[in-house]
Amino acid sequence: MRNPENYKKNQGFTLLEVMVVIAMMAVLTAFVVPYLPGDRAEMMQTEMDRFQSKIVYAQTQAILQSQDLGLMIDDESYKFVQRVNSSWEEFEEEPLQVQPIDSAFKHKIFIEGVEFFPEISDDPELIKPVILFYSSGEMSPFEYQLALSEQQYLSLKFDPLGESKQESFNEE
Repeated sequence: MRNPENYKKNQGFTLLEVMVVIAMMAVLTAFVVPYLPGDRAEMMQTEMDRFQSKIVYAQTQAILQSQDLGLMIDDESYKFVQRVNSSWEEFEEEPLQVQPIDSAFKHKIFIEGVEFFPEISDDPELIKPVILFYSSGEMSPFEYQLALSEQQYLSLKFDPLGESKQESFNEE
């Protein structure tokens, strides 16, 4: 029979039990943290700021290099291109190289209020940029939207001179 004094002395958790509980909490945290609204909204704003900076940089480069540049977009990324002879070639170096979009976000481009859908073609000669940056400093006016969902998104509108206006939509 056990002595009641020894039984009280041995009450508590073993190291293994504590480690199992900590591991379970870590796994749960790993699943929950990415879906917290604050983190995603912050990431979306950071991505939108990055996009705006790259647009301003591309417009400046078009002026400085006296060369027309373009912006191409697909479902997972956007990229800047430059006109070389009679075709468009991707930029290989920073900061205008291909920029992937986080899978948590969807992005769209609107031209004159109409959503643009990228053309799918394997022939690089047939693909043309949807947005142009002219060496004169002008650019194609457009709206860029980056969304977490249909109700929560950021919108960035550019006019022909490159001036931009950002709006946030959070309809719950």
